[in-house]
Parts: sequence; C-alpha cells; structure tokens
Amino acid sequence: MYAVKERTKVKVSVLRVVYQSILPAYYRLNSLTDDVISGKIYSSELDKAALLEVTSIAMTLKTILEDYLEQAQEHSASDLYLPQKEFRELLSMSKVLEMAQRLPIANTGIWSH
Repeated sequence: MYAVKERTKVKVSVLRVVYQSILPAYYRLNSLTDDVISGKIYSSELDKAALLEVTSIAMTLKTILEDYLEQAQEHSASDLYLPQKEFRELLSMSKVLEMAQRLPIANTGIWSH
C-alpha cells in the first residue's frame, strides 16, 4: 500500500469536470479513427499513428476517470487520495489530450468552435 505522504488528495468535483471536458474529444477522436480505419478519410501513416496514440489516451483517461467517479459514488466520497504516480499519469494524459485538440490530424482536427 501507499503511505499517506505518497498520495495526492483530489476533489471528486474536479474529476467530474475533467471527465466532462474530455468527452467531446473522446467522441471526436473515436469517430475520426473509425473514418481513417475504414478508408473514408485518407491519412498518412504518421498521422494515423498519432491519431491512434491520442485515441488510446482518450479511451484510457475516460475509463480511469469513470472508475474513480464510480468508486467515489460507492463510498459517498467528496475526495479521493490517489497515489502520486497515478495522479501524475492522469495529468500527463490530460495534457496530451488537451494538446491534441489543437493539432490537425489527417487534414482535420477535433477542436470545437
């Protein structure tokens, strides 16, 4: 187990905000990935690799956040104490996903107006 010092306190309300904010990117990335894989949209191998990587991050982040929110709901918790390593990984994935929303992939983008 992790010692208390090795954990980071995170408000469940913040996790909900992060979760809600990644959903549009998650859905857009999955849709774009489906179009590229099916051949509806042409993509270079480099763009395809980047798209698959970012889509994987979005899927992982969504799954992790859903798990955290489910745990919080089951225990009626308003705060979670995440191991520092998990917290850093969560931040890292969130940053990558945020950056990906500003980049053109396969001659298109997933940003919103």
